[in-house]
Amino acid sequence: MVKRHDFLKAIMASHFPWDNLASYFVGASYTLADYGSSDFSTLRGILINDENLLGQRNTLKFVVDCIQRMRLRLLNTSGSHEIGLMRELANYNAFAAWLCQDAGEIALATPYIDEALNVARESGDPSVRANVLCRKAHLAIDAGDAKNGVALAQAAHKAGDGSNIRLQTYSLLLGAMGYSLSQDQKKFEHNLKEALKLKDKLPQQESGSHILGNFCTGSYIEVVTATCWLNFDPEYAMNLYEEALKAWPEKYKKISSFYYAKAAVAHIIGHNPEPEQAVNFANQSLQIAKETRCVRTLKELKRLDDQMITWRSMSAIAEFHTSLEQLVVPSIRGE
Repeated sequence: MVKRHDFLKAIMASHFPWDNLASYFVGASYTLADYGSSDFSTLRGILINDENLLGQRNTLKFVVDCIQRMRLRLLNTSGSHEIGLMRELANYNAFAAWLCQDAGEIALATPYIDEALNVARESGDPSVRANVLCRKAHLAIDAGDAKNGVALAQAAHKAGDGSNIRLQTYSLLLGAMGYSLSQDQKKFEHNLKEALKLKDKLPQQESGSHILGNFCTGSYIEVVTATCWLNFDPEYAMNLYEEALKAWPEKYKKISSFYYAKAAVAHIIGHNPEPEQAVNFANQSLQIAKETRCVRTLKELKRLDDQMITWRSMSAIAEFHTSLEQLVVPSIRGE
């Protein structure tokens, strides 16, 4: 069996032996024609776990390769094998869309999420469809389209069959995010209340990163709640961020960098700005973002840096500004 390290090196070097792909998982050689949805699912879990090591550009390139190969496999597949491949094709397209979204490339994400939704409908799997609709809602909200984001979040909540509580919770959180964006506090608080009701019902986190909605943990709910409150009560959001980040799972370290940046924003935009606290959170965010190559966070920090210009005479903030200016934000497009 090929070691995980060699497996990742093969992806980065674009020398991946597709005809012997299964040997990476089961130690037995067989051809691409024998390769099924469960194998693609296992591979997706590895890519999710190691995306920060591979880099978004390398990961997206390989995910797109997988998408193309699944399309070809579907031409000569039928029955349950066809349904399984369709589910994974939808999941891979949703993952590709997230990689683009996470890099701030909303337009680049759109074709992937649209294909994901079309294939998810054909697959007939409620959880796959709910997951794709959640991703599409999140994409709309990140693009500033609160109305469409809320509508898609509601559609996602209805699409699920109730078997995946994490996706149910995620869809309610997305509705709260949309209402927060549109400054509708009453509806925001209602959606948030419904999401928090499910928090204690969340199952123990499963080991596979390929499990849909597995990222929606108690800690994730807390930071999303804080982010929503930024638009209404920055001081309250500040406290929520600090509590949530204390217990943040190491597994999701990359995501934490974005919320450290948001915590810094909370310290700046309140009625009593705290620039010293803001730059402390900003530096923690920057350190993790550099380590994990999180483009989304680096772009958020660029916006934060502009917000802190008033206090740039402070040495700590000036040093943060210089460190940030020296960084080149990588592009997922390969430019």
